[in-house]
Amino acid sequence: MKQFFIFGFILSCLTTSGQTCDTLDGQILNCVDRHGLKQGFWKHQKETLLYSASGGFGSPAGCQTVKYFKHETLAEGHFKDDFKVGAWKYFTYPNYNQTDSLEKVITYFEGGAVLENNRSDHFKILINQDSTVISGELVHEGCCGVID
Repeated sequence: MKQFFIFGFILSCLTTSGQTCDTLDGQILNCVDRHGLKQGFWKHQKETLLYSASGGFGSPAGCQTVKYFKHETLAEGHFKDDFKVGAWKYFTYPNYNQTDSLEKVITYFEGGAVLENNRSDHFKILINQDSTVISGELVHEGCCGVID
């Protein structure tokens, strides 16, 4: 039994060692494995300093600085072995994280094909792996045309 416990402990250490991740609001994201490859759910964010104050604040440690930041998501999606996979959402300035700020969704398929559904410019485009086939739709003021 003791050998089984030791084997399990060593195995758990080997599978988690070398991976670094960020935590935001209790969510684990932006992981890089021991080979330096991006894995799992990622959020690309803009950090804005909202407020900074310095003072003693009655602390025995003396002067301290307090900073408050706002984190705005620019894009979010999944990585597998450093490649974007599945649907990635991209948000527009200045209303990040708002329902109406979703600018586009780009879906990355196995094999390299890409589908972009652009809400702000009203088009959908599908590009195969080697870019030899491009097809899509363009929607403009109630009219729809097909691109081949």
